[in-house]
Amino acid sequence: MTADPEAGVGERPDAGPPPVRLAGIRFLWGLNVFADQPVAVARLASGPETRTPPPVPIELAGRVAAHLARQALAMPAADDVVSLVRGIADAALARCGAPDSRGVRLRPAMAGPWDVVVPLDHSDTAEAALRMAAGLVAAAGGAADGDAIDAALAARLSALARGWTGWRPDVEQGEIIATCRRLGVRWKRLSYYPDCIQLGEGRRQKRLLTTVTGETGHIAVRISNDKSLTNLRLAQQGVPVPRHRIVQTPAEAERAAAEHGYPAVVKPRDGRWNQGVAVVYADDQVAEAFAAAQDKGGGGVVVEKWIAGREFRILVAADGVCGVHEREAPSVLGDGRATVAELIRRANADPAQVDPADAWSGPIVLLPIVERCLAWQGLGLDRVPEAGRRVLVNPLPFRKYGGTYRDVSDAVHPENATLAVRIARLLELDIAGIDIRLADIARPWTEGPAGVCEVNAGPGIDNIAVTGRKRGVDVPGRMIDRIHPPERRRPLPFVLYAVAPGDEGPARARAGELAAALEARFGWTVAVADPAGVALAGGRLRIPREHGARWAVELILESPEADAAVLVMPQSLLVAHGIGHDRIDVALLADSPWRTRLAEVLESAGTRVLPFRSEVPEVLEALAGSSARPAEIDDSTRSGHRHRLGE
Repeated sequence: MTADPEAGVGERPDAGPPPVRLAGIRFLWGLNVFADQPVAVARLASGPETRTPPPVPIELAGRVAAHLARQALAMPAADDVVSLVRGIADAALARCGAPDSRGVRLRPAMAGPWDVVVPLDHSDTAEAALRMAAGLVAAAGGAADGDAIDAALAARLSALARGWTGWRPDVEQGEIIATCRRLGVRWKRLSYYPDCIQLGEGRRQKRLLTTVTGETGHIAVRISNDKSLTNLRLAQQGVPVPRHRIVQTPAEAERAAAEHGYPAVVKPRDGRWNQGVAVVYADDQVAEAFAAAQDKGGGGVVVEKWIAGREFRILVAADGVCGVHEREAPSVLGDGRATVAELIRRANADPAQVDPADAWSGPIVLLPIVERCLAWQGLGLDRVPEAGRRVLVNPLPFRKYGGTYRDVSDAVHPENATLAVRIARLLELDIAGIDIRLADIARPWTEGPAGVCEVNAGPGIDNIAVTGRKRGVDVPGRMIDRIHPPERRRPLPFVLYAVAPGDEGPARARAGELAAALEARFGWTVAVADPAGVALAGGRLRIPREHGARWAVELILESPEADAAVLVMPQSLLVAHGIGHDRIDVALLADSPWRTRLAEVLESAGTRVLPFRSEVPEVLEALAGSSARPAEIDDSTRSGHRHRLGE
């Protein structure tokens, strides 16, 4: 027998009445009457209708516990079938790293005895966890086939984990999100493209795909991704770069390396993440390096001259240097007694070297390049270097091979900072990660060997963020401050007309008057939304893809044309599905059974609640005192108006 995924986990259509069934799931977005955060609410019901959930029968508890144990999940403590469903959903969410109901604070007198409430970080994950938990209890209570229940439960848990893993922010997004939270910068993942983060709201937004901003042009990214074009562009403008040649065959690579002189660097023309990069010391090493580079990129292979010195990553954003770290290649210090192999073993066993307090490092990895590098120095793993001799183990300074990253942001010479900013401008990059080899970052680049190895249009920030934190430097914070400065962080003003039946027409008229007043006084483009659509910039958009006000709020927040928003929404919709946003500046609530509860929710979030019949001047006065109120209308608007709100 196979499990019917629609009927529940392993549920058999001909089984007896289940102890509990799923009556429905609804999502409450933004501020809502149920909880202190967006939530998914599952309404359960019992086969034989009862007013309160029945206790968990001993036999059912045993069966559920056995099914969970076979999936390495513990049986939750539960007094009744509803708390059992909640506990199973929480266990599944916690196992895949998603928030569970233990972090939700319910508002008084809203959740009924048959409701299961979980956080709404990701709607698909929340719904999947609730359906899986309710389905398991229903199937186990209905005495469905045990093997079918196990198979369906395993499939649903696996799908749940895949869905959450695919949606949750990656390391780079996580750094940006954590920085925004720390700085109080409003952010969101785009509703239609979650890989992209939007800083700010409406017209004041800035979009980031990793560290590529919306202002970065396609041509700039293409040139930066091509190491040869980058080299040529910078060389034309007098920027120091190593001599290089594009090669198509191993023989061409050998000739180029011999012309440049050894050691030489072999790498993909369009490679990323240091993949396929090799340093060669002799002709017989070139063919292997060429094949590795060709395997990791396209468009040919680059052979370039090795630049002596130390390697640094400089992060530039919006014409300013945000952070610099040095990439120290792995090395050991001879003592006149131990072999190189023993010195490496000691280094890897020393926490002070593998995990230094002021830097980020890792164990030295023994790769074929290690023996070649040692041979170039007249050594081998079994040789004993003299006391005090610094032995380079691997010329590639990457942490994954044992390199050490150390923040030097506050040691950068002004001329080197100026060079880095100029490089980003030449390539027209809003954010750039510049890898450069210098004798010393604290001395002008003109005083010694110097060369830009490559420039990254979407540089990773996790490494430079970690090294900065180890020395008290907030590199991601500096980046956010430059690309999205404080003067552009004011939230989009939102006014809400929460209407009761019969009030829709007058409320729409007053909303139109308010929008016209804001546009006339400040030159704002005001979005006006109701359940049927959004009027914005002279058009009306009718795309209600889901219940509630959320679809309208999402559209307005992500619109680069919106300066403010006025919502006209039925109170029944706001109660059922949430207000759709985590903040409202001014709300006007019609009289209804829900008015008091909605007012409590809004006022607890800092909303100014006005009488429903308030005139436009009163709304403008209230808006002037809100957190979204600009001291002046800044350059983010298209108008030359410089009035203050309330004047």
